[in-house]
Amino acid sequence: MSGDQAGQGARRLWIVIDDGATSAERIEASERAMDRSVRQAITMVDGLAEGDQAGVVAAGRPARVLVQPTADLQRVRRVLQEVQPRAVPTDLPAAMTLTIPPAEEQVRTEVLLATGWRRGAVRGGEAALAAITDGARRVRWIAMPPIDRPTDNRSIVGASVERAVNQALDPRDRSIRVSLARSGGRPATEDGVRVILPSGEVVAQGSVPWPADADGTSSMITVRQSESGAANVSLSPDAQPLDDACPVIWEARQQPRVWLVGRTGDEAGMERASASTWMLRAVESSGLVPQMVDPASLALRSATGVDAIMVGRPDLVDSAGWAWLGRFVDDGGTLLLMPSADRPEQPWLVDASRPLRADLASCGAAQAWTGRLAATQPRSALLSLLGAEVDPLAEPVQVTRRLALASLAGSSEVILRFEDGSPAMLMLGDRARSGTLLMLAMPTDLGWTDLPLKPLMVPLMQESVRAGMSMTANRRRLAVAQVASLGPSAGGGVLLPSMESMGSAVEIDADGRSRSPLPAPGLWKLRRKDGSETWYAVQLDPADADIGGIDRASLLAWEQALGDWRWTDETQAGIEGGTRTESPWTWALLLIALACLLIETPWSRRGSPRRSLEVQSA
Repeated sequence: MSGDQAGQGARRLWIVIDDGATSAERIEASERAMDRSVRQAITMVDGLAEGDQAGVVAAGRPARVLVQPTADLQRVRRVLQEVQPRAVPTDLPAAMTLTIPPAEEQVRTEVLLATGWRRGAVRGGEAALAAITDGARRVRWIAMPPIDRPTDNRSIVGASVERAVNQALDPRDRSIRVSLARSGGRPATEDGVRVILPSGEVVAQGSVPWPADADGTSSMITVRQSESGAANVSLSPDAQPLDDACPVIWEARQQPRVWLVGRTGDEAGMERASASTWMLRAVESSGLVPQMVDPASLALRSATGVDAIMVGRPDLVDSAGWAWLGRFVDDGGTLLLMPSADRPEQPWLVDASRPLRADLASCGAAQAWTGRLAATQPRSALLSLLGAEVDPLAEPVQVTRRLALASLAGSSEVILRFEDGSPAMLMLGDRARSGTLLMLAMPTDLGWTDLPLKPLMVPLMQESVRAGMSMTANRRRLAVAQVASLGPSAGGGVLLPSMESMGSAVEIDADGRSRSPLPAPGLWKLRRKDGSETWYAVQLDPADADIGGIDRASLLAWEQALGDWRWTDETQAGIEGGTRTESPWTWALLLIALACLLIETPWSRRGSPRRSLEVQSA
């Protein structure tokens, strides 16, 4: 045993200090939950004798040792006073694991759990206790009592950009839906909300009304003519300041760039126009910026600045081209696929399946089929801007040949349906993809369908691009305290915080993953090796910041799982049926109570009425 380790019979005190999001709770005007925990921890350290040791573990994810057990108690006090709340989840079981001594080590170990026992602090913790139960029996656990005060808190549970019909008047405007939740008292009838750019400029202010007795509400805030692609939405700070802000991002370009992979050729008349030609006309009519790209040169190009790609000739894309397209979708691009119009067989489906992580080959060859699109269409996220108008637009569209997409529908969203119920267009789902992958069951070719001649054609192409970009922007949300996977183009880049207070830059490895967990919520900018930049919204789950109290059953589960357990204040937090070590004052208080009872008995007899005795003597 080294000189800094505990000697025989010495006491070792570990302090698990909760520095997760709930520790930022304002208990009083000048005191936070963190201040309460630090004060109790220092009191415990002050009670140690000469030769005893103390160590500190922070429970905010990732849990980490701040000070190994040491007899330098002044250093321990100094470290405790420097701990501050962090906007990350609390992981008490992971922190507790770091304090359990090896089975062969004979040292008396006590662990102070310095937390307020809020719902966010113990979220998922009961399930994780099983992993430490065996080792926990070698430790005495000392817990602070739960914070005993009602909460009056409002939080932003979500903020997202929604595309609205009136945006056509000024496409630079952004409509942000802000969703709020509240707990405790309900003194306010509305809340003020601000939208703040990374530069600190406030670009919008509004109010969110609260219906009577509602626990949640939402409202739209319009950001006027903002060119930036990112902002923070914020409330005024209240009991929990860390759930009063939410980052939001949107597509920054007003005229998205679209590549059309195919060939137009020398075409005479509408009947001979290719699928690529029809797409080009539709995209030009939508106010988008199209560019025709030859399939053979696709893998040699840079996709910088390209928002969406529509493939009209998938049969001409080689293996390198499909790998290139797979990376494009992984990096956040929108890709629209359709069958080749030249023949029923679609051998390209096999080549595309692996790079796009979808079993496209299961669709088989195209089949002859005569019918229409359904009179009632799904209300998909992609075509949400069209609303109920999608039904009359879709119904006249006739089809004479189609690809069977039913095999792909299980994990995908159906955008359009045929009248027999089978999918005509899918948005293929994959959580690992940052972008949007769309697939039509028929090409935009008059030999397969009259879609190019119908009013649905232009809005379908437009929404495939614009809504796909919007959904991709909403997917650029990362979880705080997690390792981020940003796609292959991010390899070797760096994530930069929008404010210095959020922490230092996070390096990205060659595979596009962050080398360390993201340290703080807010707006972060990815700077790639080629100099291009993309905003990301790093978010703290509001449930991890929840300062609501936990029930007695949850507390009892912690006591029973850990065995040797007591509270720093037995009179406030004891739970019936729990395993609890007796306080050293218990027997002393019991003896005092008995003495008072013995003294009180004769005095009570002397002072009691004697009417009944007098009646007997008479």
